[in-house]
Amino acid sequence: MGVVLAAVLYILVLGLTHGPSTTPLGTNFSWGQAHNATGTTSDGCGASGASTNSFCYTIEIAVASVTTSNFELGLRNTLGATTSLPAGVTESIDLLSPTATASGCTAPGTPAIGCIAYASNGFGSSWTNNASYDGTVTGGFIVVIYTTGTATADGGMQGLELVAIGENGYSGSVISNPFP
Repeated sequence: MGVVLAAVLYILVLGLTHGPSTTPLGTNFSWGQAHNATGTTSDGCGASGASTNSFCYTIEIAVASVTTSNFELGLRNTLGATTSLPAGVTESIDLLSPTATASGCTAPGTPAIGCIAYASNGFGSSWTNNASYDGTVTGGFIVVIYTTGTATADGGMQGLELVAIGENGYSGSVISNPFP
């Protein structure tokens, strides 16, 4: 009887000291390969590279079962340190749906591979829903990052890694391969 009581007390105290549980983001999210798609119309890049100092980078979300409120994006360098784009380089980030079925859809690129489902004001910002999307993100979505500026010839993304940072019930981060 004393052993059972001790075990019950241990479980109760353990639950009080560990706080709410979260799910590691990596259990429901993974990246595909990173691409420098500048000058192409692939992966929703449209006319990127048509003007000087305009670049386009893409990366597919290979597996996901999350919503836009469960992650935000960040950048890190090859040494693993959090970083930002160089001074003079600005970014625009879109999250494209693999299908163009939503009403009010804005189809980027030629050919249109999907719909701009969500947009972000930059790294570390939350997502804004577009059209009739409800926040759900699944495998096949593509993150498109447009950069403009004169800081570097590659638009500032070469060698950097994209980081999905878990929030609102998700913890940890999922790191992409470096952008070429």
